[in-house]
Amino acid sequence: MTSGVPIARLAELADIPELVRLRGLMFSAMGIEPENQSWRLDAAEHYERGLSNGRIVGAVVDRPRVDSSTGDGAGDTGDLASGGVVSFLDQIPGPTQPASFVGHISSMCTEVEHRGTGMAAAVLDLLLAEIRRRGLTVAELHATPEGEALYRSRGFLPRPGGLEMQARL
Repeated sequence: MTSGVPIARLAELADIPELVRLRGLMFSAMGIEPENQSWRLDAAEHYERGLSNGRIVGAVVDRPRVDSSTGDGAGDTGDLASGGVVSFLDQIPGPTQPASFVGHISSMCTEVEHRGTGMAAAVLDLLLAEIRRRGLTVAELHATPEGEALYRSRGFLPRPGGLEMQARL
């Protein structure tokens, strides 16, 4: 694999199958293994709709290619090694969230063999740049224990007022 600082790029529609695959790896890392895999088709449709209308922006890092003759990275791009998305959500303003629109970062995942290489940081930095480019002042996410240090290093703090909760209706 080549060394150096990973470069993130904006996701394209052609990256959707890989974004869905990485989202599945993220769920697996969290211990979530659904028996029904139909969510993958729904996620792909959601990504296509969101990437097409601009309500979602993805950032990805291509998997470094290994030159089989030398064992070095060949600089070629291929499948994704890391990725994440930001969804632009319209929410009711409040004291802890004065802005109406927020950037909600999700689906952050880096393949196990590429963790610790700076790929997730490159993805996060590109997503944060896109949030700022759109003039938004609030970004939010759900952090796993593994990602908490990275998010804190970029200024994320726990939200005041309690736990994140969900109800299935």
